[in-house]
Amino acid sequence: MESTREEEAKTAEEKSEPVPHSLDIVYTEIKDKLDIQIRQVESLDGKTGSILFVASIVIGVGAAAQAALIDVVDNPLALFFFSIPVVFYLLTILTAIRSWIVKPYFRDPEPRPLRDEYLFEKEEFTKRRLIAHFVSTYEWNKTILKRKVVELRWATWFLLAETISLTLVLLLRAWFI
Repeated sequence: MESTREEEAKTAEEKSEPVPHSLDIVYTEIKDKLDIQIRQVESLDGKTGSILFVASIVIGVGAAAQAALIDVVDNPLALFFFSIPVVFYLLTILTAIRSWIVKPYFRDPEPRPLRDEYLFEKEEFTKRRLIAHFVSTYEWNKTILKRKVVELRWATWFLLAETISLTLVLLLRAWFI
């Protein structure tokens, strides 16, 4: 008698939850969007590394040029002007690293909890739960991506300012100071 009640309850539950015909399509599309988003995060992290590398090369070349010119001109004002590109270099490094270490983004659900919670559930139920998880993950990552992009843009502007100010300082030093 107990088992028949349980079977009836399960049957009633199954009837109350209609299986959407487009469940597979929705699942696939949302999963693909999340994968694209994760690749964007990885791409931004790669760009951050490139900016750090270029900024370091620019300041290194500038320091080498500055050192080569030190014997030619002995003026403390020249060292002061050289500190301007160094400040922009530090701002570039700071914003690039902030872009890299901004709040963590999320990937797909962890394998162990996924297995533990959904291994014996119906496929439709599991897909619905995964879709809900993918949507919340996508929305969370979207805000993280926006912050990463803003920080990376600032780093790019500071790199540009570093390069321009270093060029100006070296040109002015070679000709006027």
